[in-house]
Amino acid sequence: MRKVLKSTATLITQEVCGQKKECVRLYFQYNKEGKTYEEGNIKIYRRRDENYVFDWDEMEYFDGMLPREDELIYEGMPEINGTFGEFIDTEVELGEVYVYWIVKGDSSPAGPLAVKVRNHELWWRFDRICKKIQKLKEDFPEIELKKVGNTVLGKPLYALYAGNRENVIACVGAVHAGESGPEILIPALRKILTESPELLDRAGIAIMPLVSADNREKMAAGHPPYIRKNAAGVDLNRNFDALWEIHDESYGLSSFDPESPTYHGAYPNSEPEVRAVISFVDSANPKAVFSYHHLCSITSDRALVASESVGDAEFTANANSYSIRYSEAFRAALGVEKSKNPEVYGGCSVGSLPSYCYKYGKIPCFDLEMSDTTQNLHPSREDKVTREMLETVKDAHTEALKAILRMIKDK
Repeated sequence: MRKVLKSTATLITQEVCGQKKECVRLYFQYNKEGKTYEEGNIKIYRRRDENYVFDWDEMEYFDGMLPREDELIYEGMPEINGTFGEFIDTEVELGEVYVYWIVKGDSSPAGPLAVKVRNHELWWRFDRICKKIQKLKEDFPEIELKKVGNTVLGKPLYALYAGNRENVIACVGAVHAGESGPEILIPALRKILTESPELLDRAGIAIMPLVSADNREKMAAGHPPYIRKNAAGVDLNRNFDALWEIHDESYGLSSFDPESPTYHGAYPNSEPEVRAVISFVDSANPKAVFSYHHLCSITSDRALVASESVGDAEFTANANSYSIRYSEAFRAALGVEKSKNPEVYGGCSVGSLPSYCYKYGKIPCFDLEMSDTTQNLHPSREDKVTREMLETVKDAHTEALKAILRMIKDK
């Protein structure tokens, strides 16, 4: 009895009946190179799982699942290329979680293989992000495009700089893989350059749209659970050289535990993504930094700063001038009432980007999170973002950034 080996389930975009559609690609080892080739039919089973809960269940949720005979969707010989076979499932629906098993002959099932069918208009793939960055540079040759580093797996990390380089605000996206960034920041910069170029005469904006690119790509390819850490298993927002050595227990998790989602790494600034962010911030020399968080390409206007800044009246007053202006413009564009608490909250942990910015220059740096009073954006907590929701929040953040540019332009 032999088992199908090295099986994966990922998303691809394919043309189906004349329209592009998100499909699931099953890729599996049919036989081993150098071994006797053995014929045998392939059976593929599929289950749509309606009980999986995003940001609650992990991959262990799927452990031990076995297929039922009524879940058989294919039996035969798919195309085999050398040692590997492929099956494309076109009959899947956006937003659903599917579990697959692959059986060769009378072998035991390979699986379960779980995949979430995510909309690539809402979760941009890495190649699309790079193409949009390059297109911005082509359309606006006056901006500077700079490679600031690489990920653990070698993906290049880029930054864009526009406007007056002596008076800059900086924006950082997707420090955590399952959160927000490129889908907001790249369109925001394009809109500012197109509609409000006069803002950039005396002010500048620098964006690093994507930090945790390796695992962001994994989520865009259909990995069901939220991923917080990078490909080396480190929470990048605990790895910065700013009180890194202090034990953090945010969310009831230990930053000292390598198995924890908030593991701070072997030593400060150990991760290439963190060093890339530091290079970006140093090169931008910003007046303020906005780091985009929450979940699933969406965040709101709740501004968190370094916890150790609490009690620093001068810093807090400066930070509040930014957070209040950002919140007012964001909410006006979103069409919701003003926040009753637009001032900053010292909720960012040690080892975070806001802590690093506070330590090295007392630069106001904000982790932007979800507000309880922007309920129309709360479906993102369950990975239920819609195109309309992303368009709305993207425009609101763009208007907020314009307001900040006007603010520093007039200073």
